Amino acid sequence: MESYYMDGVNNPHDVDMFGESLGDLLDQFQGEAASQVTGRDDPMFLAQWCVEMRCIASKFTELADAFERQFENEFGFVIES
Repeated sequence: MESYYMDGVNNPHDVDMFGESLGDLLDQFQGEAASQVTGRDDPMFLAQWCVEMRCIASKFTELADAFERQFENEFGFVIES
């Protein structure tokens, strides 16, 4: 299969997430998380946060894989970056 090369989309601040940059959303998310899970005596909060982050990452990976398959099926290219 032929390759479709994409350049310049590897910076989170260049990714538009419905009108806000992914970098800004990550900064907000990390700030909120830090205020809720740090400085606690019970490790459960941070452990739960870590597991939830893995779940979020997994679901976004599944979504990206599905859209990539759709791109390959519709256009006959494999995406390279």
